[in-house]
Amino acid sequence: MARYRYTNADLTLHLRRPPVGDWVGLSSRTTLDPAGIGLTHTLLLDEKSTIGHAAQTLFVTPA
Repeated sequence: MARYRYTNADLTLHLRRPPVGDWVGLSSRTTLDPAGIGLTHTLLLDEKSTIGHAAQTLFVTPA
């Protein structure tokens, strides 16, 4: 991981409702193409259920 630089081009959150409790859980998956363009999709959860999703565009270059 130290061999690369990650630039977060944007971050978008879509929430169904406010979180319940003190913690928010994240379940993320990142895809990256050979040109260094990537997308991270994250499921956001609280102690009850899913509260929303996040999407993040990435640009990855060698360090």
